[in-house]
Amino acid sequence: MIKAVIFDCFGVLTVDIWREFMAGYDGDVRTVLRDTTAAYDKGLVSETELISTCAEVAGIEESVVARAILPRSDKNTQLLDYARGLKAKGIKIGLLSNINDDWVTAKFLDLQEQKIFNVILPSYEVGEVKPKPEPYLQIVERLGVQAPECIMVDDVDRNCYGAEAVGMQSVLFTSTDQAISAIDQLIERE
Repeated sequence: MIKAVIFDCFGVLTVDIWREFMAGYDGDVRTVLRDTTAAYDKGLVSETELISTCAEVAGIEESVVARAILPRSDKNTQLLDYARGLKAKGIKIGLLSNINDDWVTAKFLDLQEQKIFNVILPSYEVGEVKPKPEPYLQIVERLGVQAPECIMVDDVDRNCYGAEAVGMQSVLFTSTDQAISAIDQLIERE
């Protein structure tokens, strides 16, 4: 029986402009961008270090990188409303995101929207990022459920695989309608 649905933030509940930025690079540059971003999301490097390293490796001005890392607050209100409805049916709702600060609660979700979520867990609180097991295991524990009772909704396939590796079910987000349909099917199947 599904007892919890956990949503990623960037690319699911909002636009992931950083991923769009990184898509413009490949090879060693993309690897350094990805690794530096992971260190930032774990809280191991500062925003200043992230910006300077990425600008140097990509061969661009720091101001370009700074604009690309600014989170956008374009909300997926349809998915937030859907999550609110799931919670009203007794399903616990979580938010698990690779981020190194409290932007989600400080700037993205208003107080009413924050109440949709039983648990909001930014990766820096765990010291590790998805798809490593620790973030998934930590949110499951905080929600008070077992991994097989959860659905993880993420727009990155390796993060869905990470969720499945700890026993969760997953939905690879490609669109809001597709994700809602897939979640409903998993809930009904149980």
